[in-house]
Amino acid sequence: RHHRLLPATCLRSHARARLSRRPSRTLYPLGVVGMKRRHPLATLVRLASLRERKARGDLGLAQRDVKDKAESLEIRRNELMTMLGDSRPLPAHIALTLRIQGLATAELVELAAVELDASETRLRTDRRKWQDAAHELEAKEELEAKKRRENATTAAKAAERVLDELMAARHQSPNRGATR
Repeated sequence: RHHRLLPATCLRSHARARLSRRPSRTLYPLGVVGMKRRHPLATLVRLASLRERKARGDLGLAQRDVKDKAESLEIRRNELMTMLGDSRPLPAHIALTLRIQGLATAELVELAAVELDASETRLRTDRRKWQDAAHELEAKEELEAKKRRENATTAAKAAERVLDELMAARHQSPNRGATR
C-alpha cells in the first residue's frame, strides 16, 4: 500500500482517519485485544513438546527406512545366492548372461548395503535428536511444575498473611465486641 510510505500530511483524510483508528501498542501493552495471554513457561513447554513429537516422528520414519533397506538387502542377497547356486552345465551364452547378471546383482547387493548403512546412521542421529528433545521437554516440564509449586506456595503465604492482618485488625478495633 502506497499510503504507508507517505508521511501523514500527504495522506488523504480518509486514509489518515483509517490509520488513526488502529489500536496502538501503547494502548494495549499486553498484546492484541481479545487474545489470551499465555504463561511463557507454558509456551516453552508446548514448543518443546512439539519438537519432541517431531523428533519422535522422524525416528519412526528412520526405523521404517532401516527395516525396508534391510529387507531389500536380504532380497538382493537371496537373488545373488540363487544365481550363484546354480551349478548345472549351461551353454556359454547363458553362463555369460548369468555371470553379468550376477555381477549386476552383486553390485546391487553392495549398493543396498551402503544404503542400509546410511539409513542406520540416520537412525542413530534421529534417535539422538529425539533423546535430546525428550530431555529438553522433561526439563521444561519440571521447571514449569516447580514454578507452579512456587506460585502456589506464594499464594498460600499471601492468603495467610491477609488473614493474619484481618485478624490483627479485628482484635485492634475499638468496638470489637459490639454487635449490630
